Amino acid sequence: MRNKDDSCTVELENHCKRIAKEIELGQEDYYERFEYYDVEYIVDSQLQFKGADVMVAGGGPALWINTKDKKVRGYWWGSTASWEFIDNVDLAGYMEESYENLR
Repeated sequence: MRNKDDSCTVELENHCKRIAKEIELGQEDYYERFEYYDVEYIVDSQLQFKGADVMVAGGGPALWINTKDKKVRGYWWGSTASWEFIDNVDLAGYMEESYENLR
């Protein structure tokens, strides 16, 4: 039997995996369903876009997609998990366009 921390970590990893797979599948309607709650843009000293940390869930597990290191990260009750992905929906480009529209 797993303890609570192990169960949280496994569930959190499953959330990260699911989001990573959605990005990798690259379905045409991805952006019709894509919602995010917050974004932290990653820029260099010249304010050139390098990536984004995009919050896609909160209130239970907090789930973030990082377009620079191509990982989905999850945090929940002291547990953490992450899962790498291949950006087949060009989320990095989408977030760069969002950043440029702010400037």
